[in-house]
Amino acid sequence: ISRSTVRWYDHNDLKSLEEVLESVDKEAKKKRWPLTRRFIVTEGIFENDGAMSDLPKLIELKKKYKYRLVLDESISFGSVGRTGRGLTELYNVPATEVDMLIGSMANGLCATGGFCAGSIPVTEHQRINGTAFVFSAAIPALLAVCASEGINILTSTPPLLETLQDNTRAIRSVLDKVDLIEILSHPASAIIHVCIRRHAYSSSGGLLAPGAAPQPPKHTKSNPAVLTASKDHFQHDWHYEEGLLQEVVDEALAQGVMITRAKRLRGQEPWEPRASIKIVATAALTRKECEKAAGVIKAALVKVLSRRR
Repeated sequence: ISRSTVRWYDHNDLKSLEEVLESVDKEAKKKRWPLTRRFIVTEGIFENDGAMSDLPKLIELKKKYKYRLVLDESISFGSVGRTGRGLTELYNVPATEVDMLIGSMANGLCATGGFCAGSIPVTEHQRINGTAFVFSAAIPALLAVCASEGINILTSTPPLLETLQDNTRAIRSVLDKVDLIEILSHPASAIIHVCIRRHAYSSSGGLLAPGAAPQPPKHTKSNPAVLTASKDHFQHDWHYEEGLLQEVVDEALAQGVMITRAKRLRGQEPWEPRASIKIVATAALTRKECEKAAGVIKAALVKVLSRRR
């Protein structure tokens, strides 16, 4: 849509990002390209696995190679930082260091639509080109007030964020004790993705001891062709993992805790996320309730995975 030339780097791998930036820089000098606007676009917390971007390193790279940084805070806004301001608050980085802070208001503010924060020229450009201005398609007044009040609650009630972060730690402290799973999410992420360890199973059925199966190869190139080709390596693993995780979901439901697998549209993205159970922490529950629910999930994981040994 933007008519831009897109270069991909490996998922949340800043060494891979620097290699791509360096290759673009060398190619531009060799071919004497005219100076153009260049952007690094990334999520703050990735929805598909809960991993978190290293914001200080991203800022270092964008300054070194003269790029603008577009940071999507759809997940981190309202859940990370003392007052929910996201990665800039968590890393104590001035928001002015990020050229465009964007995100959805559906997650942290229980509304609809999105936001863009940046310098006056950036925000004015977004305002006059947005659907609300061009097509008169503004969000309903009710949801606009809801989003505004959500911001007021976040800024005036820091204990809410403390409760959320405490509940996140409580859930992880229980699940971290299960040997046959791994949690891909960052410790500060309220979205917790639980996956089966790669070395824990074989595609022919049954679980293996650690080290019995080789680890998947690490991508060394940063382009869609390589990523698309490499995803076929795990095509069978997806089905097997999702089958196991569905058994965990059913077992947890039988014990009174409703969870679900993270739903994926396979073959739609260059980078295919792992099969996982997606748990979202909330400040609406007490720490004891979170620990109890996590205990049920842990028991379901142990029961299902142990009988596959």
